[in-house]
Amino acid sequence: MGSALRLILLQLSIVLINGAEFHVIQLDHLEAEEGESITIPCSFTYKDWSRPRVMNILWTTALSNGEIMFNARTQFVHPDYRGRIEYLGNPIVENTGSIRIKQLKQSDSRTYFCKLDVRGDKIGISRTTPGTALTVRGLLISSVTAPSTDAADRNSHKLGHGIILIIRSVLYLGMLAIAWLIGIYWLKRSEGSPDRRLREDSKQETRI
Repeated sequence: MGSALRLILLQLSIVLINGAEFHVIQLDHLEAEEGESITIPCSFTYKDWSRPRVMNILWTTALSNGEIMFNARTQFVHPDYRGRIEYLGNPIVENTGSIRIKQLKQSDSRTYFCKLDVRGDKIGISRTTPGTALTVRGLLISSVTAPSTDAADRNSHKLGHGIILIIRSVLYLGMLAIAWLIGIYWLKRSEGSPDRRLREDSKQETRI
């Protein structure tokens, strides 16, 4: 076996042995509604003796062939997530690399991969997981019912205002009718008084 081939096999065995010491842990699936915020957990474990000197957390997704969406060391954020990513990880003390996505959009529904980049003892190790599939539900029900509720409130307000106007109109007409009847009564009474006096006078003349 050639020296070059033996060197390649040796390097491969070292990577596999060291890589087996690092385990990245993620949830399989998460769900949230549009407009909400969600934390995508990421943690990792390793043997005490293989503690790396330098660690970095990368988050990738199916944006464009696994394009990086967040880099903890450089604080790089993909334009699609700019202003919406909060880094919650503490890889050195807590062995975590979690992120929080704010103001979720339906377009955020994809799989997110937490990637641990380790540097130590001249060996570079990059490990990831099957990722966390995020489903962002749209607010279809809220967006449909909200205008209906507003319309119902407006209609009920108009109906109540109309009933009040009708009641006022009925009362007003009733008062007018009562006044009209009273006027007719007094008019007839005033017109009837001279007739009675004439009839009484004629009766008296007849007696004389």
